[in-house]
Amino acid sequence: AVASNGHLFALISAREVGSTDTPLGVWRSTDGGSTWESWYEFPCPAGTDYIEAAIEVAEGADDRVIVAYTTNGGAGLEKELHVAWSPLELEDGDFSNDTLVHESDVYVSGLDLATDARMWSDYYVYLIFSDQDGDGCDIRFARSTDQGDSWESSYGLANISVDDRGYVEPQITVGAGGWVHTAWYLWFEDGHVYDSSVRYRRA
Repeated sequence: AVASNGHLFALISAREVGSTDTPLGVWRSTDGGSTWESWYEFPCPAGTDYIEAAIEVAEGADDRVIVAYTTNGGAGLEKELHVAWSPLELEDGDFSNDTLVHESDVYVSGLDLATDARMWSDYYVYLIFSDQDGDGCDIRFARSTDQGDSWESSYGLANISVDDRGYVEPQITVGAGGWVHTAWYLWFEDGHVYDSSVRYRRA
């Protein structure tokens, strides 16, 4: 993610050898990517894994770095989906503004973030994710109309009720005219006779 002043922000999630935890950190470069420094590391209690994550920089009424992430909370698979934000101008990030957006019955697999900050100062934040609910992966969508302070309840964009297939790898972006574009991949288990495909919706 890139800020208007050229600062770069990236997410790193990696498990050290011998560890049982997978922490998540936000790193920043102020020299065009030549060097990087740790800007923030999310708390990582023993047994916690941060697996899926996405990052956006939004500048407008509030200049923020916004991160969506999944965590198992030490209980197994990635059950919780959070969105957190930090003021962009801080020397060190502060993502204490953290909202639990969705809790899955099984796990969240794949997510993406977008904003319409290029068009409106009082920007919205959009979130898409793949939710495994026990009978295939569904695509769900949620949005924030107050720059990430609060979130509306998520709802299904594409639902499937067969456990040998699912909708995965969702992507979201905002284009000209404020259209929100989404796409995802229809996945089948190995050896299935049907063809996989990419699905698309906009609003």
